[in-house]
This record gives sequence, structure tokens and C-alpha cells, in this order.
Amino acid sequence: DKNADRIGTSIGSGIGGVVNMYTMKPKPKQKSLSQEVVAGSFGLLRTNTRLASANDEASILLNYGHQEYDSYRVHSASKKDYVSFTGDFRTGEKQVISTYLSYNNSYEQLAGQLDSAQFYNRENVAEQKYLDNDGHVAIESFRAGISHRYDFSKHISNLTSGFLAGKTLNQTFAVGLNEENTVNFGGRTEFQFDFDAGKIAIQGVAGGEFQKTNGMYNSYAMFGGVLGDHRSDNAISTMQYSIFTKWDVIFPKAIKLTVGASSNFLEYDINDRLANISNPNHADGSGYKSFEPVITPRVALQKTFNKMISAYVSVSQGYSPPTTSDIVIPYTGAVNSALIPERGTQYEIGTKGNLFDNKLSWQLAVFRLDVTDKLTSQSVADSSGTVLYSYTVNAGNQTNNGLELALSYTAINNKSSVISYLRPFATFTYSDFTYSDFRSDNNNNASTQDFSGNTVIGVPPIMFNAGLDIATKFGFYLNSSFKYVDEMYITFNNEHSTPSYTLLSAKLGYKKDIGKHFSIDVFAGGNNLTNSLYYNMVFINWEKGPQPAIYSPGSYTPTFFGGLNLKYIF
Repeated sequence: DKNADRIGTSIGSGIGGVVNMYTMKPKPKQKSLSQEVVAGSFGLLRTNTRLASANDEASILLNYGHQEYDSYRVHSASKKDYVSFTGDFRTGEKQVISTYLSYNNSYEQLAGQLDSAQFYNRENVAEQKYLDNDGHVAIESFRAGISHRYDFSKHISNLTSGFLAGKTLNQTFAVGLNEENTVNFGGRTEFQFDFDAGKIAIQGVAGGEFQKTNGMYNSYAMFGGVLGDHRSDNAISTMQYSIFTKWDVIFPKAIKLTVGASSNFLEYDINDRLANISNPNHADGSGYKSFEPVITPRVALQKTFNKMISAYVSVSQGYSPPTTSDIVIPYTGAVNSALIPERGTQYEIGTKGNLFDNKLSWQLAVFRLDVTDKLTSQSVADSSGTVLYSYTVNAGNQTNNGLELALSYTAINNKSSVISYLRPFATFTYSDFTYSDFRSDNNNNASTQDFSGNTVIGVPPIMFNAGLDIATKFGFYLNSSFKYVDEMYITFNNEHSTPSYTLLSAKLGYKKDIGKHFSIDVFAGGNNLTNSLYYNMVFINWEKGPQPAIYSPGSYTPTFFGGLNLKYIF
């Protein structure tokens, strides 16, 4: 939602926006046990078991899931287990304590990428180097969090939270092995204010957040399944903290002014443990890096008409600092310490609203985002075209002009009608992204290439989604969607691009309450029903190789699934 702190004065500071996720909550005053089973093409089997309970004092939800999948592609099977617990406990009229616990364990085989000929010929092959090294990603992680909300009065409240998370990673790929072991912890507190000064209302948020990550990062050479040289062994401590505030002033005639800002700090402490007396030829990559504090302001003005239509204009700034994976290049072990954060300034105008008794809904945003010191991925391939690794560079500036539109029309919403619900919807995105001052590197020598004026890679100019949701009073329902993704450039010189593609998906089901205690949902569906050629991922900006292996394909044929969700209400 572009209206909701795109740059993030109250949620985050990332240029690309943030994703604010919410956990599922039990229905009020209900206890239930549900079991879902889904099976489908290429050995898909997923089960999900959920216990939920909620009353006036507390609500809890315990969920366990398991998934196995052979995959439509050779050497791409996966297995996942995940369990989570959420609990909200009302310890009084003024306070609530919330908890969250989760554990995840996944193992996914990696087949590598396809070159263009293999991709267009719909070949089901893997890169031999991945097969020789048993390419895979194994991740085990946990997360625990607790938050406390206290209402001092009807005007002032506080929400404070803390978390602890950990992850281990073991990944083998075409030419190496990466291992990571990280622990991440932090906290956040914010005070919320709500005052009514006659004809003017003032709502505000002020607070701060902190997080620190301690990680061990190792990489090794690997060829033919045989472990080789120890390329990197880094202990990295990352500390990030910020203070923020945002205020909404609501004037008469439904005019709202929003002002806010955040001040952001970032530090890296790197200990290169390969720099020792037994390794005298290794360049020591140890060091401490503290970025200059970055202030990211936001100003927005919104006008609401007849409580149904609103229009707004906003100017905001954000920044994206290099991540730990940007700072250290696992393949080479080199410390990429010259990186600096990219900065962005965005200008946006938009509108959203409802018409025709709330049947027609829309959101429209037109924006311009100027990015300086752009962080971009640069891939390196060997002479055969296999992508060896990617690393991050500050390559220059770019200008992103775009438009986003979302439309939906609820033609029918009447439980007594044969067709009880009918809602078509569509979304449209247009992206005119251009490199305004952009080079292949910062060396400024004869090999440096100037890409200024070219189209930004990895961004389809047009993306379109449309769909139709239908339900009947008898319990039958249909959800269908159509997706179009335009071709996009994948090299800075704009000489190579991906193909455009379309995807058609549908799900047909029957949902019914049986008595007072049972509900059932039986469904079946399919993806890529038109047999389209599409990709899940593509490596951009490859440097070498006559036939670079860059495509991770989607299924060449339609895939189907079916399932049952049975719920018992106590």
C-alpha cells in the first residue's frame, strides 16, 4: 500500500518499502481443531494441523506443517517442517502481552540454471557441477518474540517488543560450499499519541528500535563433491538502530497532514579468521565500518471527499545499507568494505476510494523515485557460462517512474442469491526505470562501461493481473487469476532480455458448515493451465560465457493439486 509509509518513517527505512506481516488470530470466543491435507503433481504432499482457542482473557494458536515435493525439475526435491505458536494474554484492562515462537527446518535440492537454448527448448536438465556437488540449501531456524502493550490513558499508549532469532545454513552449489551460523536479537519501543484539540485531531508515534546480528560465515571451494580450499572464515557483528517519529494532523474538511522522520545508524565489525600466522599470504579483511547516520524524512498531504474518496501527495526519503552478504563475498572471501548505502527520494501522488455503494474500489499511485549510489548485483561466470557467484557494487544513479493501479468490483454480495458473491479484480503496474548516471564499476578506467540512459535491468515494464472470485449459496466457489509479465532486460547494455509470459491459475472448491461443530472445505486447482514458458528466477548482469546459465524455469506443463480442510469447533 503506497499510502502506508512507503519509505518507512514508522516501520522501516528501506527504499523498496517494507512488508508488515501479521500472524493468524483465532476467531473470538471459539475453540477449534483443523486439519488440512493437500496433494498434487510431482509428489506434492502438504499437511497442516492447527489448534486455536480464544476467550476474553487469552487467545492462542498452535500450528504444525509438513511438506514434501519431488518437483517438476530434476534434482529439485524439497522437504519442510515448520511449527509456530502465538499467544495474546490480557492481564488487565490496560495491558496485553503477546508472544510468538517458531521453528523451521527445510532441505531443498539445487539443480542450477539453464542457458537460453535449454530454457526455450523446455529441457529438464541440471548443471553437471551442481549434480557433482549435490547442490542443496539446508536451513534450520527459530524465532522467539514477546511484546507488551500498555494504555496509560485514552490518549497515550506504549508498545514494546523484543525478539531472538537464530539460523544455520549449509549450501553447496556449482563450485563451492557456504556455511552460516547467525544469532539475531533486538527490540523496539514506540509511544502512540491521540489528542483532540477542538476542530483539530493530532495522532503521533515516537520511538526507537535496535537489532544486532552475530554471525559466523565460512566458504570452501568444492569440485566433483570434493571439498577444497577454505576461501573465507569471517565472524561479523552487525548493529543497526534508529529513532523515529510520525505525526498526523487532521484538519477540518477532512484534510490530513503527515510529517515524520527517522534517524538510522549501522555498524559492521568484521574479524577475518583466515588472517593468521599459518596463512601469511592471505590479505586481512578484518575491520570496523560505521556508516554516517542517515535521516529519512517524509511529508504527505491527504484530502478525503464524502468519506469515500481520498487523494494524496507525498515526498519521502529512504536508504538501503549494504547487508552482511553484500559486505563479504562468500566465493572469494573478500570483504566488500567500499560499499556505501544507496539513497532514494520519492515523489508520489495518488488516490483511493469506493463508489456505487462500496462496490467499486480502486487505488492509484503515480511516483518518481530518484536513487543514488544504487546497489546492484553483478554476476561472474566461468568460460563455460556457469555462474560462479554474484557480488554487490555501487554502480551509480537511476530514475524510477511508475504507475500502479488496483481495481475491484463486487457485483454481487448477497448470501441468499444463487450466486452469492461475484467479484472481478485487476492490477496494473507500469515501470519506466532508467539509469541516469550509471557505470559498470567505480574503477573509471578503460574497462569501465557507461550505461547511462539505458533501461534498468530486472524490471518488467508492464505487469498485469486479473481475476474472478465467485461463490454460490450452496457452498461452491471459484477463484481464478491471470498474470502477464512483460519481457525485461537482463544485461546493462540492454542487448539481452527475457521473454514475456502469461500464467492462468484456478481453484474450484466446496465449503460448508455441517451442524454446529464441523466445517469442511474440499478443493482442487491448477497452475499454468495454458502451458506457458516462464521462469521463477533469472540471474541478471552476467559477465562471461557465450551461453550463460541464468534461468531457473517454472514448470513447463500444468500442475494440479487437491485437498481437504476439516475443522472441528468445540
